[in-house]
Amino acid sequence: MNLFLINLIPPIGFLISLTVYHQKTKEKILMRSIICNIISIIHYLLLSGYSAVFVKVIAIFRDNLMILKDKNRVLNNKLILFLLLSIYIVIAITTYNGLLSIFSVIPAFIYTIAVWQNSLDKIKKVAFLSFIFWIIYNLSVKSYSGMIFNIINMISILYAIYKDKKIINQIDNTIN
Repeated sequence: MNLFLINLIPPIGFLISLTVYHQKTKEKILMRSIICNIISIIHYLLLSGYSAVFVKVIAIFRDNLMILKDKNRVLNNKLILFLLLSIYIVIAITTYNGLLSIFSVIPAFIYTIAVWQNSLDKIKKVAFLSFIFWIIYNLSVKSYSGMIFNIINMISILYAIYKDKKIINQIDNTIN
């Protein structure tokens, strides 16, 4: 398929992704991320970015699991976290195609740890950091539109973090 046409796929996910980190609950963040990951799978398949395809498939599973974990204490087991992280290591090894190929796995690995901890602030900050790795990975697989949208998403995350801090400061000022 034409590289130009392949790069038209990310805008669909991009529109959804702009709203992801402005959500007020982890569940809403994860539900919107699942939709974005489905779209990303199609995009990376067409670019032959197989490490990203596997990372996104596991991310969908992970995000569903994290939603269930918050509702079911049985799933709140560090063994599950260890298994998820182990799967990412296996993906990195089996899809290794040079150093840049693991740049899709690194952010998934650290994001999984952040999501496990249930801190919206950490999730947003780690997502920001993760986009740096995704920009490099997208460059390596020629996902130019993905790179542009990653940068815009980073700006959106910074705004979401700023907005959250402003709300917290207003609450603190009201209490004091």
